[in-house]
Amino acid sequence: MHLNYYIMTDPKVCQGKPVFTGTRVMVGQVLDMLASGEGVSGILRVFPMLKLEHISSALKYGRRIKA
Repeated sequence: MHLNYYIMTDPKVCQGKPVFTGTRVMVGQVLDMLASGEGVSGILRVFPMLKLEHISSALKYGRRIKA
């Protein structure tokens, strides 16, 4: 199921946790990295398949689930 253009869930991928579409990178990993002080450029170095739009989408997703 697509949660938005960049984020999806699939029970067969990462135990159904939200991942970035077309990857096995979990949204929670990126949010945890941001929360621990990692910058966007550092995240993009660790996960070169992601773009700035993925990070923005993760932040929007995080705000939505926190509310």
